[in-house]
Amino acid sequence: MMFIHIGNNQVIHVDDIVIIMDYQILDTSPVMKKMLQKAEQEGKIKEKLTDFKSIIITDDLIYYSTLSVATLNKRSRKQLMFNKENSDLLLNDGP
Repeated sequence: MMFIHIGNNQVIHVDDIVIIMDYQILDTSPVMKKMLQKAEQEGKIKEKLTDFKSIIITDDLIYYSTLSVATLNKRSRKQLMFNKENSDLLLNDGP
C-alpha cells in the first residue's frame, strides 16, 4: 500500500486519489464551487482550510492542502518509484 503525506498532518492512500487540482480552479469554475459547497454540506470535506493551495478529491472525501499540486505530484511519483524498486527487490531476492 502506498500513502502520501498531503500536509496538515494528513496522510492518504494514493490509490484513493481521483484528482489533485489547483485551488485557483475555484475562481474559474462555478461547477467546482457548487460541488465543493455540496460536499461541505454533506460532511465530505475532511478539514476546511482558509489558506490552501490544492484540493485533493478521493473516492470518499475531499481534502484541502497547503502544498502545491507540483509538490503533491512529486511526492506521489517518489512513492510509486520507491514501491516499484521495493517490489523489484522482492521479486529478485529468490534463492
